[in-house]
Amino acid sequence: MRVFLSLPMNGKTEEEINAELDKMEEWAITEFGPDEELHFVHNLYCPLKPAMQAPVKNEALLYLGEAIKKLAYCDAIIYHPDWESARGCRAEAGVAFDYGIADYYIDRADFCGDDDGMGN
Repeated sequence: MRVFLSLPMNGKTEEEINAELDKMEEWAITEFGPDEELHFVHNLYCPLKPAMQAPVKNEALLYLGEAIKKLAYCDAIIYHPDWESARGCRAEAGVAFDYGIADYYIDRADFCGDDDGMGN
């Protein structure tokens, strides 16, 4: 199963984002079980190649478009506990809902109890 990981990235370092992606992957493996073959998709390493020669007016929107392209190949989407704080995640959620992509929400409690770099 191909699973898209949706999480807020604005203002975070690549190291912080990678740590949160690792935690989301761990959650998914636990949630779906070790027998489920999971392939994780996210938008961290998205090469930006504008389709037009004009300068990009809104880089965040360009990243969102690339994320939605990747979402088209996925069976499910998993949301980070803070997904509602990011407009990109909210847009991904709307697209996933409208196009019938299965959704899973990680509860904040699943990230608590250790120093995970997420404010806990």
